[in-house]
Amino acid sequence: MNKFFLLGLSLCSFLNLAHATSELKVHVISPPAPLDWSSPQTLLKTTLANSTKSTLEISGHMIIEISTDEPNPYHVTHLITAMGSKHPWTVTGTELSQGLGLSALYALYPGKLNSATESLRQLKTAKKEGRLATLQVRLSSSDLQNSLDFLNRWIQHGSFRHYGGGHLVGNGYGAGCADFAVYFLNIALHGKAPLTEWMREVYLPYDLLKYDRPDGTVSPVSVFKILHSTEPWGNSSHTGKYFTIPDPELVFGWIKKRSPATESLFLESSEIDPVEISPSADAVSAAKFEANDPPEAPARIEKVWASIKTSRTR
Repeated sequence: MNKFFLLGLSLCSFLNLAHATSELKVHVISPPAPLDWSSPQTLLKTTLANSTKSTLEISGHMIIEISTDEPNPYHVTHLITAMGSKHPWTVTGTELSQGLGLSALYALYPGKLNSATESLRQLKTAKKEGRLATLQVRLSSSDLQNSLDFLNRWIQHGSFRHYGGGHLVGNGYGAGCADFAVYFLNIALHGKAPLTEWMREVYLPYDLLKYDRPDGTVSPVSVFKILHSTEPWGNSSHTGKYFTIPDPELVFGWIKKRSPATESLFLESSEIDPVEISPSADAVSAAKFEANDPPEAPARIEKVWASIKTSRTR
């Protein structure tokens, strides 16, 4: 065989290995104690109970980390961040003062991309408390580019300013930490995320919602009404608003089930059985960026990129 042909093959293999050094990590922090999704009442009670057990992410959290060898236009080769609330203390305050009821599960609050410093501090605490598990996925050059392009668009259009769960991240209108992280997994796993085992799916009873009632009325619902309610989740769109979201608690359990002895699990697209994939994966993949907020100022964009940048070694 021609020695130049063999040399070419070796060079291609080397380049592929070089590209394979790019990686996505999704760090998953479980709640301090399991949340009980049996009913709206039990979910609220266990969420409130968790607030007395830890100051770290009482409902769980998901953080993305992307590393590569080639810097992007903002000189970033290693980033770590998550979607978060700009003023975490106002979320509960808003729920109480505005009577959102279960609408609080999908309401949008002032948001931000958490800084690398904040995310690393959260990971350190979660590891110490035994609440940390990590998914690792190698990124091809195209997967890396798609991930960074989307993140740049998210920053440029100010999508990071809107925090809340249950939204299609690809549309650019805002996201919670779990939806945001799973969007990057969807890119890295070529449309094979989220998995059904990661998702919560419920129908939110209309009379426990402030907004989105079938009759168009807006009616405040106090936290105390939910605490004293014995009403179950709805069973169809006739009895409740459909709500689905990746749950850090479920993702954490899924990782631990497959990798009980280690904190991290390597995952490849080829390892995922099609029957495991959630029906919502197609919607995640197909979403088109529609957000039309005024673009962020160049100095602000650079500042956000600088805040999520971190050293390659942690």
